[in-house]
Amino acid sequence: MSKSSNRPSSYNVVLSFGHHEWNLVTRTASLIKYLFGNIPHVCQRKTTWTVEIGKASLGLLLQELCGNRASNKRVPEFLFRAPSRVVETFLDAFAKGDGCETNGHLSLNTISETLAMGLYALYLRLGHLPSFNIWDAPVMTAIEGRLVSQSTLYYVKLRLKRMREGSWRTAKHVRYEFGEHDIRVPIHRIDQVPYSGPVYNLEVDDRAHTYAANFIAVGNCQIAILRFCRLKVGGLSGGERQMVAMGRALMLDPCLLLLDEPSAGLAPVLVDTVFEKIEALNRNGLAILLVEQSAREALRRSHRGYVLAGGQVRLEGPGPALLEDAEVARLYLGG
Repeated sequence: MSKSSNRPSSYNVVLSFGHHEWNLVTRTASLIKYLFGNIPHVCQRKTTWTVEIGKASLGLLLQELCGNRASNKRVPEFLFRAPSRVVETFLDAFAKGDGCETNGHLSLNTISETLAMGLYALYLRLGHLPSFNIWDAPVMTAIEGRLVSQSTLYYVKLRLKRMREGSWRTAKHVRYEFGEHDIRVPIHRIDQVPYSGPVYNLEVDDRAHTYAANFIAVGNCQIAILRFCRLKVGGLSGGERQMVAMGRALMLDPCLLLLDEPSAGLAPVLVDTVFEKIEALNRNGLAILLVEQSAREALRRSHRGYVLAGGQVRLEGPGPALLEDAEVARLYLGG
């Protein structure tokens, strides 16, 4: 989509096709006329056919739905909630326009990473398991005797046989595994990527509050840390830093969480909050080994407690029982 420099409110939508795609050119022009009442101009250029519409309202609509310029294209948001038949129609149309079948694979390519990820997500919705590939093209190449710049190309590929037969779950000699409600795939790498933007509290049924997104394993610690995600940790309070530390540990989905004085340096109201979160984690099945200076709070909430002195275990037993023990209170809890 282009915008006229002389007329700020004027938009021109340009859809490009290869010379071999005349059928798509005529069908696209007919659909635009039928759906929007606009008669587009069909132009033959040196390397492409183009369908062009000089209608600002249509240009703004398409920009809102699909993005602007090839590198910023995206899947329209409503498709992620659309019925399967609508998603199938969209993917089929995309494959006809920007896909190809080679060596038993269907390959969809784009220079927009966001669009490629959206296509991947839609295929997952339909029960398929694509692969995701990136090709870093040479920066410059010659076309029609002139040098042009090239962008990174993103490929979403599917095995045609498995897609048509729906045989992803029964395929043999593969590196993925279908579960009842998920698909487990090998981890290729783990990256840390700076992020700035909205943070959402995503509720899931999994005990550890983890889930799989496109190419990403996500850990949701289910605590108030979410509202601090845009801030640097150095600017947080002591209690908020403790929540960050616990959140980082929980992202690994541990079976045992070791906590070393989580209440150290906290205001009394935050001590209660931290212990409430620890109790909630334990109720959800996570084993916790806690070393804590606030002995009364720790013993009151522990299934089993150990009192150490001089590096030796002096007393042990159920936490509430130790808390009620007069000798423990006299020697270690200040009477």
